[in-house]
Amino acid sequence: MKFTKTYTLLFLLFLLGFLPRSAAQIIYFNNTLGQIYSFDVATCTATQISPNNVAFNDMTVGDNGIIYGLIGQTIWQLDTNTGIVTEFGTYNNIISASLEYANGYLYLTTIQGGLWRISTTTGVAELLGNFPTGWNSIGDLVVLNGEFYGTFNTPGGPILANVDIVNPAASTVVSTLPGNNLIGGAAVNNATCPKMYWFGQAGFIWEYDVNSQTWTQTCSGFPFFVGGADTPNDYYFQLPCGCITNAGNVTAQIFNLCGTAATVTVPFTGGQVLDADDILRYVLFENLSDPEGSILVQSSTPTFNFNANSMEIGQPYYLGTLAGNNQNGSVNLTDPCLDLSDNFAQVTWRGLPTVVFSTAENVICTGNCQNIAVNFTGTPPFNLTYASSAGGGAQTQTFASNSGTFQICPPVGFLGDLTVQAASLTDANCVCD
Repeated sequence: MKFTKTYTLLFLLFLLGFLPRSAAQIIYFNNTLGQIYSFDVATCTATQISPNNVAFNDMTVGDNGIIYGLIGQTIWQLDTNTGIVTEFGTYNNIISASLEYANGYLYLTTIQGGLWRISTTTGVAELLGNFPTGWNSIGDLVVLNGEFYGTFNTPGGPILANVDIVNPAASTVVSTLPGNNLIGGAAVNNATCPKMYWFGQAGFIWEYDVNSQTWTQTCSGFPFFVGGADTPNDYYFQLPCGCITNAGNVTAQIFNLCGTAATVTVPFTGGQVLDADDILRYVLFENLSDPEGSILVQSSTPTFNFNANSMEIGQPYYLGTLAGNNQNGSVNLTDPCLDLSDNFAQVTWRGLPTVVFSTAENVICTGNCQNIAVNFTGTPPFNLTYASSAGGGAQTQTFASNSGTFQICPPVGFLGDLTVQAASLTDANCVCD
């Protein structure tokens, strides 16, 4: 075997320090001298965790404590549980500087423009296809939230690409690169702001924010020339990052709706900002002091109906917009970047007013007047237009409370049943014709 016992122990020193640390903001890289470092992106400090060894072209973190390192055309397998280093396999037809692990396979991009996949169970290699014409790997692949990314030189310049592992020719450009020597990448699958860190030339590290699709130089004075970098797939740590999610603008206005058949439309004026995982939903809620905790409806459309099973006539409700991570078609209310519109509209469904007529006398003499009692439902004042069979045409009267009286005076000679019928009724909120 190519490695001596001492060499194995030296790797063991590295491997014990290589295991992910959830409390720290750590990613890993190897430099061109064969030294392995952990790197704290919060403090921009590198800690050497192995002596000088063979310089990997790239390295990747697999499952069950297995680390894979690429040297030339040979892949080495390092078991972090035992410290044993063994040759995984030599692939003479694959000339690659990149190595990435995902779902039981190793992925390599070749200088000829192809993408290979090697089973970590069988060691069998297969060519998945070629990248678009003129694309040549700069030096690494990164997996973030199940998506593959890689840096490439292309006829149009250096790019960051979303790699299609089913059909590499269908890979797409994500961004142009801020430099042409980004050969080592690592990903942090932070729920708030997923990022990639790309190494290469000494002097600084490039941070790529997936949500805003922007590059930022960080850790000025970074002194290393990097050969490879990695974190475990879907590695997470808390990042000091802001939220870009914005639910947009809603006009603050009041709707009074008459009857439960009436609908209301959220007066949304736009202005939303959504990151890659966000959706926008229109919401109806009942407590201004606790909007998120009192949401009755999330909807993809801005129009709402009255729901007799969860709502009450006469109670004010509030309309707005909500933005955040998509959870089965609704906004995830636990999203740390959850955002509500700055303003809300108010809506109240009102019951249509009603009136009931009654009289204390069942018999009325012609030429006499009779008091007719009225009882209303609704909100005073009430404007009642009524007519009677005694003639005289329609009459309108205003009532300041929910009850009152008016007189009907049948003319002399009137015979028959006396009827009173409401033609129109208006309360403080609604008209009922």
